[in-house]
Amino acid sequence: MDFVGAIKAGFKNYANFTGVAGRSEYWYWYLFTVLCGIVLNVVDQFSDYAVLGTLFSLATLVPNLAVQVRRLRDAGHTWKWLLLGFGLSLIFIVGIIGIIVRVIALLPDMTFLSENMDPALLESQINILSSDPTFIAFALVLLFGLLLTVAYLVLMLVFLVQPSKSFAEGNKYLVAPTPEN
Repeated sequence: MDFVGAIKAGFKNYANFTGVAGRSEYWYWYLFTVLCGIVLNVVDQFSDYAVLGTLFSLATLVPNLAVQVRRLRDAGHTWKWLLLGFGLSLIFIVGIIGIIVRVIALLPDMTFLSENMDPALLESQINILSSDPTFIAFALVLLFGLLLTVAYLVLMLVFLVQPSKSFAEGNKYLVAPTPEN
């Protein structure tokens, strides 16, 4: 499949989560969305509203998931691997929110963030944070979530670059070929 064909297939199968998508269809679609996202974000930098990149991301969210599900199926893997990514993202988000909440609770005045920052005040604030067990726990959750997310992204990359797997090769997500009479 060529670049234009992949774009057409991506929009034609907008919410089609059945069937398969070959490597070229998936990677050309991915290249299209990344290039459009870059161009629209650059355009957004020069506009007053800066919504084109966001609108494009929202418009291509469903087709991105659909083509990814079809690509995983083509490589012989289940779409449920995508759920793991959402779960890991939640761990990461919980860590970030927990750290923000603890910083706000422990350091209510935040005067150390001003332009004429006193180094001694900054050091005392760091000592307060580094000795708080809840802050440390959330920092560890954030770090753990980050490491798991990186491992997941590597695993998904391996899955998505694998060649197509036929039914004869053990791809249980394809329909068995019918014998010709």
